[in-house]
Amino acid sequence: MKAVYQTFWKNYREINGRASRRDFWLTQLVHLLVLVGLALLALIFKLLDSFSVLPSFWTALRLTSLLLLASYLLISLLPNLSLMIRRLNAVGLPKLLVLLMLAPVVGQIVLIIFLCLPDQRERLLLGLSPVVEESEKTGPKQALMDYFRGYFDFTGRTSRAGFWWMALFLVILGLILTGIYGTGWLLSAVLHLEGPAPILFVPVVGLSVLLAVALVIPTLAMQVRRLRDAGLAGKWTILIYGGILLSLLLSRSLAYVSLISYGRNSYAMLEQLLFLLALVLMLAIFVFSLTPKDGLLEEVED
Repeated sequence: MKAVYQTFWKNYREINGRASRRDFWLTQLVHLLVLVGLALLALIFKLLDSFSVLPSFWTALRLTSLLLLASYLLISLLPNLSLMIRRLNAVGLPKLLVLLMLAPVVGQIVLIIFLCLPDQRERLLLGLSPVVEESEKTGPKQALMDYFRGYFDFTGRTSRAGFWWMALFLVILGLILTGIYGTGWLLSAVLHLEGPAPILFVPVVGLSVLLAVALVIPTLAMQVRRLRDAGLAGKWTILIYGGILLSLLLSRSLAYVSLISYGRNSYAMLEQLLFLLALVLMLAIFVFSLTPKDGLLEEVED
């Protein structure tokens, strides 16, 4: 563990190498121990300081512990970024995926899942890479099977037929849940209840949330495979999705600033432009998803 941790600091700017799962998570374990230790020190000093009305020596120690904690997080930021990039290299994924850590909650969860994937060499030895390699004649049954088999597979290809069969299944699932929820509203109107019928509302909403969380990763993986099959390079896929995410986040942040400033600092025009940019990028993904196998490569060559 000591050697792994030393390597972490020595390779603080190395982004072209590889990091094994073992080395990566051992380093994260040491980080966790250091952070927990400093946080516990700050908590202990805070408890000791609580016996004094005015700031005391324990106050200084508590502030010192918090400053050490903040300093450690700041100093280890660059080595951590380099380590994550080397881990993505080992998995066989693009370096730019490290930017997922900037996306609140969902992006960070997806990045953690990527970092947990086996190394590219391991997948090749086990025959696990790529998981999904569809042909243009993919049927609905095969598309459904490939969707779940390729839950974490961002390296294969999904055919145009397989993609749209699965998209149809997801739309039908959404319509069924919407129909059940709508039935709840109808019952509430007929029976003069406030809000949707509780018997239908709770399980449908709960099921919808669980499905949304469970299906976001395989749906994203399928979309990436479809774009690759259409001939779009991985870096462009990341830039498009990153542009959508950044545009929406910045747009919502500007709206929040406008709200808490009571409209004095309004960025309505910029909000609309950012939202429009996100829509254009989403439309581009939709158009690319309609493109046949390697269709984008053929257009570039022409």
